Amino acid sequence: MDSKYPNVIYNTERKLGQLLRFYDYPSKIRNSLKSTNEIERLNGEIM
Repeated sequence: MDSKYPNVIYNTERKLGQLLRFYDYPSKIRNSLKSTNEIERLNGEIM
C-alpha cells in the first residue's frame, strides 16, 4: 500500500516501543508524567 506519508509511518513503527513506554508505568504515575506536546497529544488520542 502506498502511503502519502511513508517517513511518518516508518518512524512511528520503528519507534513504537519507545512511544508506548509511557504505558509501562502504573496509571497513578502516568497521570503525573509530563512530556512534549506531541507525545501528550499522541497519548490523548490512544487513551
